[in-house]
Amino acid sequence: MDGGPFVTVWTVLCAMYLLTWLVIPHILLRKKNPVSAMAWIWGILLFPILGAVFYGWLGTNRMHRKYVRRKVQARLGPERSGFPSDAVHPDPLLDDGATRRLRMLERMTGKRTTHGNRVKLLTDASEFYPALLRDIESARSHLHLEFYIWRDDAVGREFMDALIRAAKRGVEVRLLADEIGSFEVKTSCFRELVNAGGRFSWFLSLHFPRTRFFLNLRNHRKLAVIDGIIAHVGGMNIGQEYRGKKAQWGYWRDSQFRVEGPCVPQLQEVFADDWYFATDEKILNHAYYPQAIPAGRQIVQVIEDGPDSEFFPLHMTCLDLIAQAEERVWIETPYFIPYLDLIEQLQMAALKGLDVRLILSEHPDVPYLLHISRSYYEDLLKSGVRIFEYQKGILHSKLMAMDGVWSFVGSANMDIRSFRLNFELNLAIYDSELAKQIEQQMVIDLSCAREVQLKEFQARSWTQRAKESVLRLLAPAV
Repeated sequence: MDGGPFVTVWTVLCAMYLLTWLVIPHILLRKKNPVSAMAWIWGILLFPILGAVFYGWLGTNRMHRKYVRRKVQARLGPERSGFPSDAVHPDPLLDDGATRRLRMLERMTGKRTTHGNRVKLLTDASEFYPALLRDIESARSHLHLEFYIWRDDAVGREFMDALIRAAKRGVEVRLLADEIGSFEVKTSCFRELVNAGGRFSWFLSLHFPRTRFFLNLRNHRKLAVIDGIIAHVGGMNIGQEYRGKKAQWGYWRDSQFRVEGPCVPQLQEVFADDWYFATDEKILNHAYYPQAIPAGRQIVQVIEDGPDSEFFPLHMTCLDLIAQAEERVWIETPYFIPYLDLIEQLQMAALKGLDVRLILSEHPDVPYLLHISRSYYEDLLKSGVRIFEYQKGILHSKLMAMDGVWSFVGSANMDIRSFRLNFELNLAIYDSELAKQIEQQMVIDLSCAREVQLKEFQARSWTQRAKESVLRLLAPAV
């Protein structure tokens, strides 16, 4: 007897087992973090087939894709397209340290520092949604929007109706949503917009016909560009929860920024690249990149980051801002799951005597992430970092203010996912007036927060300690 089907199945399993070993060289070549590399190798050795499958879905943190921005540069020239010149433009407001930092950011991001911007802080949905709706209604040429989450609820329908009206009056409308963040929404939700002449696409990082298998790499950006002259950037998506209309979460504290000025064409390029990735349509016409007119006094560096970045500019910018601080560093973030070097920079800043504050949500929308964050508290508290947990509702705002002159704002959380896996979009802003406004908002948030005391925290139960330690092992994957 030759064994029949049993031998065939066994042969196939053995072949699949051997093929999984081919994944290990890929891990060694691509995974620069030795701890992460060893974890994946052990996973494949212990669970050969299943481990290889999970690595293919979740282990990849790099992506290569084509861009349209070089074509934009060729058509408009570097000054119009926002590509960096040989040096940061001179400005009497900039000291030597600020000039060096902006030059570094230019080299990392490939984008020129822009002067003469106006950036307005919008502190929650009650300010952001009306402002965005007004801008949509006033659009005359085009509307380009991308969000991580788009809900099919009252808020989503309100914005959809506004976009449909814009499309019917001849405005070009393009809407991009992340298919993982908006997984509850069906494509049919956007059918009426398409029928009215608008365009819609999923970001499609998971797309089998295009050989994309990046389940772990998501477009977390929140961006709206109106007529190439106004933009909205920040942490808010489109959904009822942002208005505080979901009972399980209550009030939702968040931040968004309305932007005018020379940095808007750069934000248009970000959308154009993401739209090209999703649809293969190139947004190149001069009409999408009008000559930027100075609108204010803020100096802005656009920082986009993601698994396609050569560097990790968000992470490096955070480290640099903290390292160069002289008086204070205040950080507000819903999720705090950092790399060790960020923890060490915060500790060193506090040990130098700086006012270092970290504001987190006591009731985040993803509850178990707080336990991971708390696993870092003790070391930070011992070094003098002050930690506050916001109690009024959900704190989803992503803000960083340094020395009353620098602000770092946008879609990125202070976590490993934002620093290594997600497509994110932030602004580094040099302006004392805006930095003070952000600090004033943080003071308001601090009034709704409870400060964590070291002795009280050390007295927590062993079950809580165990929960934090176990969940911390999941930090690279959350």
